[in-house]
Amino acid sequence: MGRFGFDGLCDLAKEKDAGFSLAVLREMLGGFARFDQAEFGLDDTAYVQLAHQVRQWRATLSLSDSRSIDPPNQGPGVGL
Repeated sequence: MGRFGFDGLCDLAKEKDAGFSLAVLREMLGGFARFDQAEFGLDDTAYVQLAHQVRQWRATLSLSDSRSIDPPNQGPGVGL
């Protein structure tokens, strides 16, 4: 992530996936705790750091609701 930063990665995702939604990403990050640490193959320290980072990303998205959390792209021809 150091190369792009969180905002840069989100911008890149929007460029590559017309259906990318920050609101959906926020929702999916909220489900992180459902996964067992063993599924990530991380030691305790690395897992705690990842969990903290996921909470920070989700908080960033929650704070930026007005920034660019838009409804998913409906594609061409929608919204007469």
